[in-house]
Amino acid sequence: MRHVRTAAAGFGLALALLVIPGCAPAEEGETPAAEEDAGMPAEGEQLFLEGRLTDEGVECPAFRSDDDELYTLTGDLGGFGPGDRVRIVGEPVAISTCMQGTTVNVVEISAIEDEPPGG
Repeated sequence: MRHVRTAAAGFGLALALLVIPGCAPAEEGETPAAEEDAGMPAEGEQLFLEGRLTDEGVECPAFRSDDDELYTLTGDLGGFGPGDRVRIVGEPVAISTCMQGTTVNVVEISAIEDEPPGG
């Protein structure tokens, strides 16, 4: 009877891996499906963003890019705060406590002039 239980447990595990896509371990050199689907930048890749710092962050300062993506920020913001329009050079952070959007470690931050109305 023990052999039957072991076989049934093994079958259940195999079935779960087939039914739940993205849960199977990635092969060497393959990007996990969850990272591909999320569109998350690769760790170590440098990002160049323009937009506005906002007060949307719960745990970390937040930034809304010109293409309406939400980012949370770590690192030195150079005295900039919510409402400031800035250009950010940064690197994506794989694990953070920010809990929102894509977290970016700020490497460089600078002011951008507000665009005049209508152009």
